[in-house]
Amino acid sequence: MLRSFHQSAENFEVLFNRRVFRQLPDDLKAIVDYAVQASSADMSWKAIDRYSSDYQQMARRQGVRFEKTPDSVLQAQLAAWDVVTERKSRENPMFRRVQDSMREFAARATQWHVETEVDHQMAWDHFFSRGKS
Repeated sequence: MLRSFHQSAENFEVLFNRRVFRQLPDDLKAIVDYAVQASSADMSWKAIDRYSSDYQQMARRQGVRFEKTPDSVLQAQLAAWDVVTERKSRENPMFRRVQDSMREFAARATQWHVETEVDHQMAWDHFFSRGKS
């Protein structure tokens, strides 16, 4: 099964000891900051390359059949997430603050994404599905 809300939220991170990091001189902190950003960007394009290559290999060479997760399952994921986050928000004020902050960011970022990004299916069909049945 492919497609799930969690798949678009993968993160690549580098962890540091906060106490040690804070003791670094400012120039080294800046070097570490930019190195982490570069490493994360590097992993993002490598992930796209690796995932797409693995997908082709599994489908074509190993005979794995991929199916899109049905919308009903995606709706159930959202409903389950609502239950979990509501319960955790009642139990933990910090969770509530973090959740509210994340939702505020997501509302802005997702609106931008939905309104500006094109659905790639049309381009896929145009370039790669011609003449295929």
